[in-house]
Amino acid sequence: MASHSKTDSATRILLVDNRQKRAIMLSTHGYDVESTSNLNEAYLFWRAEHPDLVLLALSKDSDRELRLWERIKRADPEQPVAFLIKDALYRPVSCIADVIGKRKTRNSKEHMKGVIDKVAAVFAA
Repeated sequence: MASHSKTDSATRILLVDNRQKRAIMLSTHGYDVESTSNLNEAYLFWRAEHPDLVLLALSKDSDRELRLWERIKRADPEQPVAFLIKDALYRPVSCIADVIGKRKTRNSKEHMKGVIDKVAAVFAA
């Protein structure tokens, strides 16, 4: 598990993803990020720390990630969970409140800003 901590008062995010670039990007924008690609490790961290947001990257075969989401929601229905979607054709379950999608774009700076804006919007609501 990798920690990209900014400050003690920063919004805490558990990033379940295998891309460290996303954790670094969120950290540079003031978020306290704990990242892992191991789903069991992610659940154990979540149970112990209860971060402000869980960002869960979905793979093409997303059954395991969705089981993690279900475990978290059963334990704490109020826990904000958002998804990083790699497949533009994926249709989220209708009860998912917020989705962060990865758009196919040539400008990765524009995409990164979009992700940051959407994460900020989760906390502004």
